[in-house]
Amino acid sequence: MEDRLIKKDNYNIHIIKNKGFHTFECRIYFTENVTKANNTSRVALLNLMTCATKKYPTRKDLLNKSRDLYSLYPSAVSVRHGNLISTSFSVSIVSSRYVEEDILYQNIDLLKEVVLNPLIEKESFNQKYFDFVVSELKNETETISDNPRLFANYLMLEKMDKDANYTMTGFANLEVLKKLTPKKLYTEYKEMINNSRIDIYVSGNIKDEEKLIETITRAFDFKKRNPMLKNPYTEHSEIRNTKYAVQNAFYSQSKLSLGYKFRGLTSDESRYVTGVLDNFIANDMDSLLMTIIREKYSMCYYASCYTNRLDNVMVLNLGIKKENYEKVLSLIEEILKDIASGNFTKKDLEKAKQSYLFELKSI
Repeated sequence: MEDRLIKKDNYNIHIIKNKGFHTFECRIYFTENVTKANNTSRVALLNLMTCATKKYPTRKDLLNKSRDLYSLYPSAVSVRHGNLISTSFSVSIVSSRYVEEDILYQNIDLLKEVVLNPLIEKESFNQKYFDFVVSELKNETETISDNPRLFANYLMLEKMDKDANYTMTGFANLEVLKKLTPKKLYTEYKEMINNSRIDIYVSGNIKDEEKLIETITRAFDFKKRNPMLKNPYTEHSEIRNTKYAVQNAFYSQSKLSLGYKFRGLTSDESRYVTGVLDNFIANDMDSLLMTIIREKYSMCYYASCYTNRLDNVMVLNLGIKKENYEKVLSLIEEILKDIASGNFTKKDLEKAKQSYLFELKSI
């Protein structure tokens, strides 16, 4: 695999060449500082922009064009990375070994159409598509409680610190959603296009690099920019643990969610140690929570752990019986104290390391 970075005044192009890939993908990222408002409005915006464009004014038109170009329907996603938010749009097609190479460049033009020529009418997004998108987001948010495991996480993070960025999940904020209008969303679109940091990634079996760069440069002629982006890492001034349990009458299990803040981690600890720690505590059948709480005491159905290193937050999720709540909390506290005091075996640590290495290789 080869990778190359081309720095321009208005954006960066990242080329990843790999003959083993059976697909060609072009993805454009818009990155800026996250706020409660743009965390919701970006989800609405990307859903609207992939509904239709000026050239392809209906979903069906856009779908038919994608099929003509042997590509998947253009996709988009908005992800918060600590104190930053990245909104990306992409096209993905089969490798150039299976189709004419010119098809690749036509797909880049299709991505340009989605990003730079959305269905705007009098400085406002199309009302019909706007109503549809907002209704879908509202419904998704209002039904979050139907998933008790997700709901427990959501409530736990809110309880941990309701004003922190890590409480911004992939769900819309209903108060922000109520205030959105097609015109406001157009203003948000212009903000994203004109002021975000832009990175364009292309990956696949690329034969003619220079022609590819020329095609991207021609398609995406953004103005020069120098965005002032925050440090993505969250620094915690207050350290305390938060727990939240959710009981739903439709489920036999209660969902236990516990949050832990990290402070003062080194770069190596944040990047490497936390990943091993997740598997050491939970996730695998050989992890401490699974072997002790599940196998030894039969007090949990599953145990998972993940660390968001940009937020410096670790989250434990367990499926338990409500009557075992206090005992499970006590066992978890014991296990974490043992880890902190070094009371564990090298064999257990090696298993967690090997599991983490396998995950990295699988990526």
